[in-house]
Amino acid sequence: MAKRLIGAVDLGSHKTTALIGEVDQSGLIHVRGIGIAESGGVRQGAITDLESASAALVTASHLAEEMAEERMPSITAGISGDHIQCINSDGGLSFTPQDPTVGHDIALEDVERAVESSRSVQLPLDKSLLHSIPQSFTVDGQSAVPNPIGMVGFRLGVNTHLVLGAITSQSNLRRVSERAGLRLAGMVYSPLASSYAVLSREEKEMGSILLDLGGGTVDAAFFVEGAIRHSWSFPYAGETLTRDLAVVLKTSMAVAERVKLEHGVADPHLLGEKDEQVDVPDVNGAFVRQYFRSYLASILNARLREILEHVAVQVQSMGLEGRLAAGLVLCGGVAHTPGLGALAERVLGMPARVATPGNLLGLSEMLQRGEHATGVGLLLHAAAAEGDLDRGQYPAIGAFDNMDARAGTRRGGLMRRLGQLVGWR
Repeated sequence: MAKRLIGAVDLGSHKTTALIGEVDQSGLIHVRGIGIAESGGVRQGAITDLESASAALVTASHLAEEMAEERMPSITAGISGDHIQCINSDGGLSFTPQDPTVGHDIALEDVERAVESSRSVQLPLDKSLLHSIPQSFTVDGQSAVPNPIGMVGFRLGVNTHLVLGAITSQSNLRRVSERAGLRLAGMVYSPLASSYAVLSREEKEMGSILLDLGGGTVDAAFFVEGAIRHSWSFPYAGETLTRDLAVVLKTSMAVAERVKLEHGVADPHLLGEKDEQVDVPDVNGAFVRQYFRSYLASILNARLREILEHVAVQVQSMGLEGRLAAGLVLCGGVAHTPGLGALAERVLGMPARVATPGNLLGLSEMLQRGEHATGVGLLLHAAAAEGDLDRGQYPAIGAFDNMDARAGTRRGGLMRRLGQLVGWR
């Protein structure tokens, strides 16, 4: 297998990140270049200014190219925001085998046709399909079949998780890429991409929540028995925390962001004797007030607790209590707020950890923060989409995760190559 370059872009509300990776002959990913630029024209996951967003993408991609000493290849871009809608749908097909006493040997093509049938749902006029991810299969009524290929039966059923996105948001992302001179190869729902980078296969099997706390949105993906079961987006995240501080402390957004990063904690009780005072200038910088860190923490705590309580509501509404043994996995820039993991454990009553991407070669130290989970996951998705990835090294990518509508006419060849390269789960 010849080495191949792959590109990924994460357009966030605060920063735009571009990555250049290389898949070597053994199917491992080497990160060759990374570029980070201050975002413009992106708010709460949605592009609001094509020119500003394109300028940030140009800057980030040029920085990545300079580091990698390579041109940016086709890119896979993350997409998120409250326009995302997720539904579950059933599909299936029946077989008429030549020998009715034996049954039909289920092949990959049958799985593709079954999944295709599950996409036949009435979509909202403003939405189109981003992903169709099988959750489980049934063969002749036998339920919870993770992989039906090679089994024998007369009826194959599938339950599929459909991820929909606003047509305008997808079109704007394409236009930003075009204006930046980049070829957009595909779009991936950001928390799904992040899950590839920070979750283990065991966490997905035992049940877990991936909570991506970015600058503009909080996105969550709920996994049970190895498959994504529910997705959710909340339009309050890091930028909202900063605005809360700015309003209460009567200061500028820039100062509030600095105070949050340098002095913020998720729980006032963590400070103890370290509850020193912090100087905070007003909006014009003409007057300086002093606040205890515990007061700053109480402001952050209120909003973070609200976000976590919304997650708890999602767990209850989906009937997932008792099915999330692996607990909560936090990523994104806000995830590194001191004490957030402990706060999450108290609010949700489940284990919680702050995640970092792993199993990467080259620039690994730069990427060992949860805020790069989406970018790293996009690289993994891009590699897996071509069948080049060593699935043994990157087990969080499900065998059927790439069976989505965006694969187009390549879907059959893509999945056949995957079937040859890895054992189906």
